[in-house]
Amino acid sequence: MKTLARFLFGRSPVGGLQRPVFVLWLLLLSAATSRLGAVLFLEDAVIGPGDTTYDGQDLIIWRCTVTVDGPHTFANVLVAEGGVLTHSPNASGQITNLVVAADERLTLTGTNTVALAHSNVLSATVRVTDPAQTVVFELDRDYRLVLLGAGRTALQRTPDSTIPDGSPVRVSYQAERWTPYLGLDLTVPGHVAVMAGAAIHANGRGHPGGVGPGAGRAAAWPTHGGSGGGYGGQGGAAANNVAGGAAYGSAREPAAFGSGGGAGLNGPVAAGGGRFACGWAGH
Repeated sequence: MKTLARFLFGRSPVGGLQRPVFVLWLLLLSAATSRLGAVLFLEDAVIGPGDTTYDGQDLIIWRCTVTVDGPHTFANVLVAEGGVLTHSPNASGQITNLVVAADERLTLTGTNTVALAHSNVLSATVRVTDPAQTVVFELDRDYRLVLLGAGRTALQRTPDSTIPDGSPVRVSYQAERWTPYLGLDLTVPGHVAVMAGAAIHANGRGHPGGVGPGAGRAAAWPTHGGSGGGYGGQGGAAANNVAGGAAYGSAREPAAFGSGGGAGLNGPVAAGGGRFACGWAGH
């Protein structure tokens, strides 16, 4: 991919062909043969905050939308013709990650409860086996799931359990973890390129309409439109001079989500702008 990156971000034409045309043919070939190690997206895709499948690799997005949420590190990023790189709308200010506990070891004694290591356990995903993983124990017959409060869950051996008293067991499960939503937060050691007809954007991916530190104000009769949301400056006033949302954040170095506009008498309310942070060593 280093050779490909030098070609993509160099300046000289190749073999008399227009560079974008030649590049796209090269990218298709590289994706088909994997000789250059690039991941080529040709259909819409979502890379979630806990999905590290593509981290450390070269991403090429062509004629589709790739939604990337949370922090990720990609070697190089090329958004080719018709491609869009964006993030999901910021509906609640938080994102949910799935934590996978594949081999947690507990010892169940009597009917004492033993707490699982992670909070917010998804009960349907819990699997309890013997140490050799040859016997799968049954919920309610061999053990119970006990809610301890504050999102914690514990295992409890039943009185008639087939789990030997004082015996160790192996537990696997999934749990939810909520973290602050960071939008599109990329680290790219190599290069980032956006070709003509492509885009990296976060339009309407910020706070929902009427929400945020600088949320616009709702319309008042007889006007039909609410005022604009603020960020880095005050939001625009409504037609009847209802003031726009309050200013917050930096206009020169934006680092937070934009606020949504105020509600109008007719039609939907617009969301604020999203958040895109990218640090790269190339160009």
